[in-house]
Amino acid sequence: MLCRVLEVTRAAFYKWRNRSTTPTQAKQKQIVSEIKRIHTLPRHQDYGSPWMHRELVKQGVACSENTVARLMKDNNIQARRAFRFRVTTTDS
Repeated sequence: MLCRVLEVTRAAFYKWRNRSTTPTQAKQKQIVSEIKRIHTLPRHQDYGSPWMHRELVKQGVACSENTVARLMKDNNIQARRAFRFRVTTTDS
């Protein structure tokens, strides 16, 4: 039934389901696990993709800043944002 819904042959579905991970996918999983590890460190929750990229390069993980940004977005890892300062004055 699933093959009919997806409009693929049964052989193609099982070939897709049983395929192994590619080297790119393995590298991305490694980068994501490093990002999550760094993100849990104290004061590192503030890191967006540029700072996270610098930290990864320091630790010897080769990747681009755009890749880090995409992987952080795909895995819902966000920098903690500072609240905007609003001046409050008394109404005289």
